[in-house]
Amino acid sequence: MQVILKVVLAIGQNIRHSAVLHADETGWRINGVTVWLWAFATRHYCYYLIDPRRGAAVVQQVLGTLFAGILITDFWGAYNAIETL
Repeated sequence: MQVILKVVLAIGQNIRHSAVLHADETGWRINGVTVWLWAFATRHYCYYLIDPRRGAAVVQQVLGTLFAGILITDFWGAYNAIETL
């Protein structure tokens, strides 16, 4: 399990420092409860997160408050919670 955790953390670091990042979220029902599948993808990496929240807190959790690259989204308001260059 520690090996998997190291890989997940490394992918998270790589997406945070990428020049271009695509981000999207989609609703997903599990046993009648809606959760959100978040995807953050670069040319080489994809970071997935399942979370009950669809808001800015998730974006900040994954990317922090500043993303220094180009962030490509569908303009969902949650992405406005971080600054981009």
